[in-house]
Amino acid sequence: MKMNGSIESPLSDYDVFARVYERHWGGFVWPAVATIQRMILGDIPPGARILDLCCGAGQLAGELSNLDYEVAGIDLSEQLLLLARRNAPEAKLVRADARAFGLARPVAAAVSMFDSLNHIMTIEELRAVFTNVYRVLDDGGPFLFDLNAEFKYRSHWSGTAALVDDDQVCAIRTSYEPSERLARFDATIFTQRDGWQRSDVTLWQRYYPEPQVRSALTDAGFQDIRTHDWWRDGEPNEETERICFIAYKQPVDTIS
Repeated sequence: MKMNGSIESPLSDYDVFARVYERHWGGFVWPAVATIQRMILGDIPPGARILDLCCGAGQLAGELSNLDYEVAGIDLSEQLLLLARRNAPEAKLVRADARAFGLARPVAAAVSMFDSLNHIMTIEELRAVFTNVYRVLDDGGPFLFDLNAEFKYRSHWSGTAALVDDDQVCAIRTSYEPSERLARFDATIFTQRDGWQRSDVTLWQRYYPEPQVRSALTDAGFQDIRTHDWWRDGEPNEETERICFIAYKQPVDTIS
């Protein structure tokens, strides 16, 4: 789908894919929680308010709530939010666009996990996301997020797969175009509901080189930007599949 010269997934496709995502991608929550605990929660006391940006089906928001944090979750897909309200009943969940949102109260920390921000299709829009997060963070607060690295797209992304359940079958086709830094995810879903019903969705992701991400974070006002390999807990290298970024909001009293 072309919008203003860029490719963007129709919102309806995220709605259609919501239940497949909850069922088959929910396991990501455990390494995500471990990463968040290791990288930022040591400095965030229980009871503090955390933003889960692009909260999806709410499994992460639910686990953060279980750790006694006050969670604010944002997602644009109403169907994902319906699932999130079940998976994270104590979280405050709002339908909003990551590229244009605000909060009534600030948060002590913000997270956006499992390549959610790769679904932002232009660097200008990614910069807008960073700016919005910066505005809602407490001074000195951390923003932790991850992005798929190009090694993953080149080595593991392209191919086919099938997810088969008694009441649902999902056939997946994926591809990556290096010249455009553009990854495509096509899914044909058959759901048992008064007979088998077919739905087709196409989701897009964009690869952003680390220097470009750092520049966008700096433009938004973030400082002390660090990167880590998601799986190895070390510096990213040429075989890193997923990069964790952590950046901090500049305290007001240090602004000249």
